[in-house]
Amino acid sequence: TLTTPMYALLSSAEAAGRFIGSMVHYVLRIPPEKRYALCVNMYAVYDLCDGVMLFMEYPVMIVIRFLCGFLGTQTKASQYAAVQRYLPSDMRARVNGLFSVLCVLSSMVVQLIIGALGEVLPYQWVTALFAGVSLTTIFFMLIRNKRHVERIYNTYV
Repeated sequence: TLTTPMYALLSSAEAAGRFIGSMVHYVLRIPPEKRYALCVNMYAVYDLCDGVMLFMEYPVMIVIRFLCGFLGTQTKASQYAAVQRYLPSDMRARVNGLFSVLCVLSSMVVQLIIGALGEVLPYQWVTALFAGVSLTTIFFMLIRNKRHVERIYNTYV
């Protein structure tokens, strides 16, 4: 069981990971031909970390949260830059607006489902289940459609 200070330390470790990840992303330039593969691998590692975190001892959980914060910044910045570069300027606002609305709606539905499952299943298994769903989504959306998606990630400047 996590106490409030323990949870706060986990959140702080993730925030530190995001801060350092942002600095690294700002300083290092990823070669265009490696951006897609790097992002897909980071998405997978992020989901694996989330899926196993609640099965680990607390010190390992802190390291995992730091890593997830670091990777979360890297993947989000790369994804955002790729999509912004790929879309024509007259469509960006509409696509970003639609994307934001879809994210909020899907987040609400998934949180409701997770909460309901958390009432009947152990939290660790609910987390692992949804990490598996996310990994499956990575396969079907990014890996299976590599030919199309790779072009978006690897062409931005």
